[in-house]
Amino acid sequence: MVQVMADFVGYKGSIHTFIKMACALDKNGVDAIVVSADLWAHDIFVLCGAFATHTQKIKLAFVTNPYSWLPALVARSAATLASLSNGCVRICFCAGGSFTLKPLDIPMWNKPVTRLREAIQICRQMLTGKSIDYHGKIFTLNNTHIDFPFPDETPGIFIAGRGLKIMALTGELADGAFIEPISTVYENKIMAIIEQEAY
Repeated sequence: MVQVMADFVGYKGSIHTFIKMACALDKNGVDAIVVSADLWAHDIFVLCGAFATHTQKIKLAFVTNPYSWLPALVARSAATLASLSNGCVRICFCAGGSFTLKPLDIPMWNKPVTRLREAIQICRQMLTGKSIDYHGKIFTLNNTHIDFPFPDETPGIFIAGRGLKIMALTGELADGAFIEPISTVYENKIMAIIEQEAY
């Protein structure tokens, strides 16, 4: 099934104009709108909350990273947005995020595969609504849970990236990948790796 997503990178207009664009995309049958957590751009969780209260069917996908945003807090935000949008939420983790990490002086590529793996595992467990204990190589949670009602439909979790190890992790744990336009040869190679790990 073909889906159409509108990915906004580098948008610098007002939030009110952004909301109007989201409404227009929703009315015209676009499947999803994607916003990225770049430090200089609108806050993705506030933005998606505004979209949720003004749109009907469009999926709200936000791209963040497990370096500057703790996975447990991402899960809590996703649960909140799912409540606002009747479950129309998608989480996407990226392995980097230079527009945010460099200005904050956070090292990039610090165990990205392990960090992404643990972030996805934490989000999946927290979005069951059950209390969890988690002790990984990067993250630790003790008796942590979301203590408010949210839709039973668990938000999809995606990975944005192109590295072969990242794509293998996508096939193993994620619901899909966000891949920027690349050569057909490399795209086919990536898809083969995802499929190998998924089946």
